[in-house]
Amino acid sequence: MDSKDLFNNNNNESSKEYPISTLFECFPECLVDVFADVQGVIPPWLSGSLVRVGPGKFKYGEQEVKHWFDGAGILHKFSVAEGRVTFQSKFIESEAYRNNTAQQRITVAEFGTSITPDPCASKFAR
Repeated sequence: MDSKDLFNNNNNESSKEYPISTLFECFPECLVDVFADVQGVIPPWLSGSLVRVGPGKFKYGEQEVKHWFDGAGILHKFSVAEGRVTFQSKFIESEAYRNNTAQQRITVAEFGTSITPDPCASKFAR
């Protein structure tokens, strides 16, 4: 996977028609350094990391969260060193993220997303 695969959403027809839809696209987790294509020159004195957090996963199985705040958190790290830039990303493994991922459905109610009860749990729990 390279930087073009991670960040090139411009060829997505839905994003041209409805730009807000790009806010609900799931990001891939990227645990290895991806080298960015640098245009221009990065000053030699510039080095460090920029870490950003935001929602990155909006769908579990066939269910989707209903609000942008409910997306599973993902950390994006951009590191600058010796004129190069690398990127990594990692989901924040909250209890909700782990449960939703394991069961491939939304199991925890969030800010704008309610849960659908598991029919097996409600029918056979008696």
